[in-house]
Amino acid sequence: MIVHRDESAPRQGAVSLLILGAGWTSTFLLPLLQREGIKHAATTTTGRDGTIPFVFDPESEDYTPFTALPAAKTILITFPLIGTGQSSCLVSGYAAAHPDVAQDVQYIQFGVTSIWKAEDWQDENSPYDTSNPRAIAEDELMRVAPSASVLSLAGLYGGARQPRNWVHRVITSKEALRAKGALHVIHGEDVARAVVALHRSFTPKKRWLMCDMHVYDGGISRRTGRGRRLVRKRGLCLLRK
Repeated sequence: MIVHRDESAPRQGAVSLLILGAGWTSTFLLPLLQREGIKHAATTTTGRDGTIPFVFDPESEDYTPFTALPAAKTILITFPLIGTGQSSCLVSGYAAAHPDVAQDVQYIQFGVTSIWKAEDWQDENSPYDTSNPRAIAEDELMRVAPSASVLSLAGLYGGARQPRNWVHRVITSKEALRAKGALHVIHGEDVARAVVALHRSFTPKKRWLMCDMHVYDGGISRRTGRGRRLVRKRGLCLLRK
């Protein structure tokens, strides 16, 4: 491990929640954090909109970029970690830059529901594909971090991002719809609420399968070839493949 500290570089004060990768979900999360009075900071690769410029390079042994990050109670990782080694690199890099708080950090990783492969109804306790590169990285994070949990997100929607605009790329025919059974989704506002809830009441070494009460299973339009509607279903945290 190589750590080069730049003592002249300013470091932001400690925060309650640090977002690594302020993308689409942050358009819902940041306003909620402000309303809830949760002190936070966020990163982007370019440092746009007042964020901290930060690029995670899992191949690098120089952890200097981590020194620009503030101390945090919870770190939300929004970008994918893949395969063996990346989770360990991120955790060790932050620990090297912040040894005084490293053992108290809670890590939250945005995961994917595609690691569940069974044909029947699934929940977060169902068996999953442990050979999936995303699952490998998630398992590693929960093993090497002092405390870590995964929010496995169904299809994301909200604002201008509506299932009718992209569902045709997922379900291309009646046969594809029949094979999938149903397409589950979660609104960006619900993702934000889940992050805050987990931040406040943390569950170490736990996966949560996140979807709301909307299921896109309205069929395929003969005219457009696209899914017809978003319908409301009862139940939370269930995924039918």
